[in-house]
Amino acid sequence: MECKVEGCHTEARAGHRGAAKGLCAKHYQRVRRHGDADTVLHSAAETRAKISAANKGRTVSAETRAKISAALRGHKNNLGKTRSAKTRAKISAALKGRTLSAETRAKIGAASKRRTHSAEAIAKISAAHIKRHRDRAGRATSPQCCTDAARRRPI
Repeated sequence: MECKVEGCHTEARAGHRGAAKGLCAKHYQRVRRHGDADTVLHSAAETRAKISAANKGRTVSAETRAKISAALRGHKNNLGKTRSAKTRAKISAALKGRTLSAETRAKIGAASKRRTHSAEAIAKISAAHIKRHRDRAGRATSPQCCTDAARRRPI
């Protein structure tokens, strides 16, 4: 049996909910949602234009702008997620052998020079480094690591 909506030639399949009313699935859903089989939703472009027109001239308070700014700040896509060893290996393999241009290396160097640590942060970093690279007796695990000369170098 064909859908009873004019211009629709889709079959109203037996066993489908709308079949008893002589409607195809699409028109049955429209009747359920909107009460009318002929209702068609507005296009996305038309809807965006209406929203845009409604918001024209509206001012946003400084407090709201600050909240929006704080919410959008930073990279939050993978926050709190740990990559598996397999994924880390794939990323490592993809980046191996990659050469950076002189301009890029200069930019990275300039950004690193601007980076400074507080005295407290330097103490924490140093303690973590020593803990990581010394054995239980307090001896350095490698000759290049944790020597007095190495610790005096600027970070």
